[in-house]
Amino acid sequence: MVRERIQTAIVFEDDADWDVSFKDQLAEFAMGSRYISDTMTSPRSPYGDDWDLLWLGHCSAQQDAQDGRRLVIENDDTVPPMAHR
Repeated sequence: MVRERIQTAIVFEDDADWDVSFKDQLAEFAMGSRYISDTMTSPRSPYGDDWDLLWLGHCSAQQDAQDGRRLVIENDDTVPPMAHR
């Protein structure tokens, strides 16, 4: 990446699971990352400009009571039903 001067990349683990809604999920993820980093206006990247690393697919085990930033996607069709979680 350094030699080729590539500014951004997405790296997947070898056992990553693909979802048919991946492109739509990335659009939601981009909106969420811009919201959390407070870069909603004209970022150079769709994911905001204040990141060194974005971890896709992580679910927080618990919320930080000191951090009031939250983004909830209501009625997300890509989330498995409760019976399958």
